[in-house]
Amino acid sequence: MSRHSSYRKGLSTRIYAVIAVVVVAAAAIGVYVTMGRITPSAPVKIVFAGWVSSGAEYQFDQNMVNLFNSQHKDVQVVFEPITSDYNTKLKTEIAAGDAPDVFYLDSSEAYTYIKNGLLLPLNSFVSSNSTYNISDFIPETIQAFEYNGNIYAIPKDWSPLGLFYNPTYFKQAGIPSPPRTWQ
Repeated sequence: MSRHSSYRKGLSTRIYAVIAVVVVAAAAIGVYVTMGRITPSAPVKIVFAGWVSSGAEYQFDQNMVNLFNSQHKDVQVVFEPITSDYNTKLKTEIAAGDAPDVFYLDSSEAYTYIKNGLLLPLNSFVSSNSTYNISDFIPETIQAFEYNGNIYAIPKDWSPLGLFYNPTYFKQAGIPSPPRTWQ
């Protein structure tokens, strides 16, 4: 199956969130297969793109893909890392009709992709009666990818620009203060 499939319109912890994105995409493809819209003769191929800034980050994503592939013989995920100028490369691939099936998307870019019809709503995969539970996510991280009552992406991670804490409150709660270094 090529990256230009007709069924494609465009497009707790970090590992579970990222695996969840791939699982949701695989489930979406499974629905199309079940509905008879495509008939695969081999495993369905899903291209997953993500930006990587280090060897460790690349290895994490590749290990995640390998784990998923080992557990799902009817779907083959191929990881295509983007190592520089991520947004430009992704937008170019979309414009050329050669976009990945699953990709990382910064929440600051999400609205543009949603408004241009480049993302599919995931509501049926993340509803209260589905097997995928999003209640563990901080609501604001989900809201960053919502529009008109639809959820278009699942956050893989979220990071603060700074972290401040009051050691007095930690002491009052009987919690040791965090270490003073990231190590």
